[in-house]
Amino acid sequence: RDLGTIQGEFTPELQDLSKNLALSAQIVIDTADEPVVNAGRHLGEAGKQLTRGKPITATRVLAGTATSVVTGDLFDIQNEVKDGATGLSVNGIATSVKSGEKIAVTAEKVTKQVTQAVTNNTHFFVLGDLIQTITESVGFINTPSLNVADTARIIYGNYPDITIEATSHSQGGSVTKGGLALLNDNIKSKISSQTFGAQVAITDSGLKNTYNERGIKDPIPFIDPRNWLNNLNGNITTYSDGKDGHNFEKHYGEDAIERSEQAEIKK
Repeated sequence: RDLGTIQGEFTPELQDLSKNLALSAQIVIDTADEPVVNAGRHLGEAGKQLTRGKPITATRVLAGTATSVVTGDLFDIQNEVKDGATGLSVNGIATSVKSGEKIAVTAEKVTKQVTQAVTNNTHFFVLGDLIQTITESVGFINTPSLNVADTARIIYGNYPDITIEATSHSQGGSVTKGGLALLNDNIKSKISSQTFGAQVAITDSGLKNTYNERGIKDPIPFIDPRNWLNNLNGNITTYSDGKDGHNFEKHYGEDAIERSEQAEIKK
């Protein structure tokens, strides 16, 4: 259904609410800096989801505004999208900006696609990350997930016919999953997702491809209740090369992304 059809199903009051949220958000973004800009982004995204007929998703985004203050993510500058980027990557907890960018570099080497590292910073000596993990597990959509969605939208706008490679590690799987919930079906159909040692596997319908891998001794994929069934029903590929662990560079890296690429070819 097109946007006009969806809007036509709304009462005038809901239409006014979604428009007012979007207008308020744009005013905030145009006149302020972080963290107010990010609060405006949350408002704008909530309005956008209401317009699409998704009030529950809008509520999740609004709830994430408050939790992103507590986690510290609301204070971060949104990542830009570098020229030529057709892929994105999302790191997990306790990861420096430099280490997060290394995931993007590793993905580039294998996929041969320029990859943008999405902002998902660590705050308050990992305490902020833990709060983020808990709130995401109950459905809140925090600021890093908005970063994922906006990055994907920009890439799609620049290259609407290309496959967007999305690489996620650890908590990055949960962050990416939140971002996917905000995207329309056209963008999702262009995304090929690959997660490694993820807090929650990505199995969303409508994506071009999904691949989820964990090392046999990697404990992180067992922590989030959302992922328990994924560990039993074959949604996650287990792998062991004698170096099992959770660190991306040491225990996954180029070899894991190559396995993901080969799995996609076999499909």
